[in-house]
Amino acid sequence: MCSTSKAYPVRLHHPGLSSIITLKCQPRKICQSRRELAMLKILVVDDEKQARDNMIHCINVATNGFEIIGAAADGSEALEMIRQTQPDIVLIDIQMPGISGLDVIAEARKEDLPVTFIIISSYSEFSFAQEAIRLGVFEYLLKPFMPADVCAAVYKAAKRIVPPAILPFCANEDDGTSAMSHLHVGKIRHSRKELVYPFESERAIIDAVQSGTAPAQSVLSAFYSAVVRNNATQSSQINCLIILYVELHHLAIKCGIAFASLSSGSVTADTYSAQGFYEILLDLCTEIQSRLTRQSPGSASVVRAMDFIQEHFTEELSLEYVSSQAYISPAYLSGLFKQVAGVSFTDYIHILRIEYAKKLIQEQPHLKNYELSDMVGYSSDKYFSQIFKKFSGITVCQYRSQLR
Repeated sequence: MCSTSKAYPVRLHHPGLSSIITLKCQPRKICQSRRELAMLKILVVDDEKQARDNMIHCINVATNGFEIIGAAADGSEALEMIRQTQPDIVLIDIQMPGISGLDVIAEARKEDLPVTFIIISSYSEFSFAQEAIRLGVFEYLLKPFMPADVCAAVYKAAKRIVPPAILPFCANEDDGTSAMSHLHVGKIRHSRKELVYPFESERAIIDAVQSGTAPAQSVLSAFYSAVVRNNATQSSQINCLIILYVELHHLAIKCGIAFASLSSGSVTADTYSAQGFYEILLDLCTEIQSRLTRQSPGSASVVRAMDFIQEHFTEELSLEYVSSQAYISPAYLSGLFKQVAGVSFTDYIHILRIEYAKKLIQEQPHLKNYELSDMVGYSSDKYFSQIFKKFSGITVCQYRSQLR
């Protein structure tokens, strides 16, 4: 016996923003009986047949309530299958012939396809992880993977799509690891022979950053020392740091912080090293901890307001209207907004609109300024031009010239 549930919030990447926002997914039929679990559809994408077969085997053997609807060997085939079959979850490699995995994800976001992506790649480039997170990828796993890696990621993704109570096994308790006990594998990162990941140190970092009970530098330093001590190669050390980077992304989203608003930093060819990535992670941990420390009991209301703005920023928005949607007084929202978001209420809307305008210019360079201003939420193209220059430092014309 099934009943239709309300829509559940799903974190997706808005086509015009470099941030994670909340959209409402189509209501799914929720089954009341544990034997009538709602099947989630999974698509596997990898140019290596053995890798595809391994992922499919992991999911078929260790999970229940998931349907493998197909496998694709390249990006073009994957995009077509995503459009036709509408999978809930896609496991995808980055480097493939023709269209890359990141390009597939970017196109899916552009078309507003409601898909949760999990990257499984042998490439440990930090820039790939950063771009994946910018595109709203849910999880970033590194090859060679263990069965527990894949299954735990699938369970975590599933918990975003349907209520944990109806997931198979006990995914709401331990992200599905109990369902994989018969595969004789341990925790995800402990199971890697070639990668010794300090799981306990990661937990200490997450706890310290979230609670503010210890300086981020001290716990991260202990993590980094363990990584260097237990992993001889630079590649393995960087892989460990990428895993932590993804975990910090999850923490930020969980706490209502737009990850794209954080200073994630970058490395150059001259500074491409584990130490360089450590410096990036230190800045990231410190900033997240600082943001959370500044949050007050009313910050949840501000996060609700930010989510609402992100969904409606092209419309006419007033402080009074947004505050009513966030169940908070206009005066309280105005005073608390900058403390939580880092910018004022008005500037936050301007920033979203200008970033969207840049995206539109990139994708549709023929658009006139008056068309752009109307599409992003301004009634006057002159005012739009002024705001664009204020927040970009250059005029619209200069920005167009840079793209040529």
